[in-house]
Amino acid sequence: MQRPDALCHAAIAAWLVTMIFCLTGDSPLAWLLIGGLLLGLPAGLFVALPAEVLRPEVRAAGMGFFYTVYYIGVAIFPPIAGALYDASGRSASALWLATGCVVACIPVLLLLRALMRPQPGS
Repeated sequence: MQRPDALCHAAIAAWLVTMIFCLTGDSPLAWLLIGGLLLGLPAGLFVALPAEVLRPEVRAAGMGFFYTVYYIGVAIFPPIAGALYDASGRSASALWLATGCVVACIPVLLLLRALMRPQPGS
């Protein structure tokens, strides 16, 4: 893919739009499904990022660590999100928090790319 970051940023922006429609419009289930499909587009690109920065001799261990943390997060964060939703009185604030966390991925990706650029004189 020529510009994977552009796809990641576009998918995040499109997902944000679907969350706004989910919170303000009718049929939130449809918007959640559309948003999930849109945010799923760059999933492979996101999970490939650690391999871009890991040296070949440590890549296997690094990817093992990455997937360990990833699957712990997959197990822990949904119940935390549900508890936040219940604690908020079932208001939209929990969904806005989740949306903010996803949008925060954009500067993290930009920072990762900045750190990956070759330094002058090296």
